[in-house]
Amino acid sequence: MKLAPMIILSLSCGPLSAAVIEVAKNGPIDSIQAGVDAAAAGDVIVVKAGVFDERVVVPVGKDGLRIKAKPGAILDGFDQNGGIALTIASDDVEVSGLTIRNPVTDADPGHGISVSGNRPRIRKCRFLACEFRSIETTGADPTIEDCKFVGSGLGIRISGSGLARVVDCAFELGFDSIQLDGPGSAVIVGCSFTNISGDGVGGDLVGSLDVVDCRFKDISTDCVDVAVGGTITVRKNSVDGTRRAFLVSGALMTLTDNTIRRTFKDSNSAIDVDLGTCDIRKNSIRDSNGTAIRIGPSAIGSVRNNKVQRCGSLGTAGILIDAASDVTVADNVLSRLGGDGIRIALGNGGAIVVDDNTIKDCGRDGIDVGAQATAAVVTNNVVRRCLAEGIENSGANATITDNDAKQSRLDLANDGTATFTANVFTTGGENVAPEID
Repeated sequence: MKLAPMIILSLSCGPLSAAVIEVAKNGPIDSIQAGVDAAAAGDVIVVKAGVFDERVVVPVGKDGLRIKAKPGAILDGFDQNGGIALTIASDDVEVSGLTIRNPVTDADPGHGISVSGNRPRIRKCRFLACEFRSIETTGADPTIEDCKFVGSGLGIRISGSGLARVVDCAFELGFDSIQLDGPGSAVIVGCSFTNISGDGVGGDLVGSLDVVDCRFKDISTDCVDVAVGGTITVRKNSVDGTRRAFLVSGALMTLTDNTIRRTFKDSNSAIDVDLGTCDIRKNSIRDSNGTAIRIGPSAIGSVRNNKVQRCGSLGTAGILIDAASDVTVADNVLSRLGGDGIRIALGNGGAIVVDDNTIKDCGRDGIDVGAQATAAVVTNNVVRRCLAEGIENSGANATITDNDAKQSRLDLANDGTATFTANVFTTGGENVAPEID
């Protein structure tokens, strides 16, 4: 077949050349698949405006292929064989500007793009009504940037090796947005998640995970629910309306400078760390129905410089230490809470230190050292206006020193064993049992 020069052009690129292949509904090459078939490795396919009802496969051997769609170019995968609109098996393939919609058959809710090749780059694409997955990547080092996902069953699933990057993407009206599985690591930066009926970011990774500068609004389950083998960094994110903001476990976890508003289930914590070493600091948490920060039984670390306001009900706490050992809670400000300010529910086997916190206007105790806690250290805290006890100790061998507790029902109460030194209080005392337990 003789092709016009305007359809296939040669672009010089050093010692090699790349052809530019134009795909147009009324042109000599009138389908994206025909463009792929005509292309060699490294070529550029330009897809002009139009609706292309087809399934496209980029086979092995087309490494470096670039598919660039003009505004109005739509790949409609409805009722295509296999339910996958675009399959990519070559390495280093780039897809940009394409709208992909309806990848579904009667038998299979399908994928928008399925990639087994390494180092794919998917840019400025839109995914509409992808009932199963908009993008699935199993190869190494994918980059997905500035894409929009509307009404997806799952926005992106990443299960390959290397480092995955998801940057400046928007997820709306879907189920789960990003699912991470497999041996790799991931960086998620600058993304927005709105009206999601599942998780924002979920899964299990062998490597590390960074979630930075993302916005979560009206998430039905968890904004971030992940377990990783390496490090987790969750930083500078905003949350407004969710069941739980962050449920994480990993070797080393840093959760810092996040703003969390409106977590709506009282049986869940806004920040919940189950396993590993954590550094939770400089977060602002407000209007949470449940506990603001929980450190679970297999976690250690520190909770510092956080601000917690208007959180919890009677059975919750601003900060709950449900850990076996080695947790420091220091320099936090907690106010207007429905339950306890800081509760040490379990502290056997290592140092639990509560130091230099300011706690005001709690519906129950300011600081509650529970009956299962052993050798807790409570020092230099300021507690005011709690409806039960300012400081209550029911644990064994506690050290309670240099605290200033005033204007609560009882400022200090103890039915455990403790050493008391230089505390300031008005009501209650070292040998006064709690009135409200």
